[in-house]
Amino acid sequence: MISFPLIGDVSAVGMTLTQLNDEITKSLQEFIRYPEVTISVKRMGGQKVIVLGEVNWPGVYYVTGKKTVLEAIALANGFTTHAVSSSVILIRGKLQQPEGKRLNLSKAIEKNNSSENAMLQEEDIIYVPKKFIANVAYFVTTFTAPLSGQVSTAYDIKLKNR
Repeated sequence: MISFPLIGDVSAVGMTLTQLNDEITKSLQEFIRYPEVTISVKRMGGQKVIVLGEVNWPGVYYVTGKKTVLEAIALANGFTTHAVSSSVILIRGKLQQPEGKRLNLSKAIEKNNSSENAMLQEEDIIYVPKKFIANVAYFVTTFTAPLSGQVSTAYDIKLKNR
């Protein structure tokens, strides 16, 4: 819903920006002779996930609904030629209590193994390495400590490593 002076609430569900613009313009014509309406999107809704490393378009993405790690990588235009898809690191728990998990997305792709293709949660960080990461806890500590401004040890990280 969008609340707008004079016309009240307008439902925006399922509308394109052009359709919404036309609807608001039409409603405003009762009060203003030649209304000029401009609609822009400041931020997409959804949950924020960060995709880094060996993907073609690393960055912050907003996803809606239930999405998987592979779908987030697809939003980042897929793996680069140097990506090691068998050692993708999923970091959860935000930066205060990061928890690292290795995902073998090669299995998810080749063998349709959905257990390796985790469902995304708010503020997940997905890191696609250039080489195999042997020690997930060490990587998570090294990776997140500068971002959080905290110094922690590998023992502070909860590890779900397969």
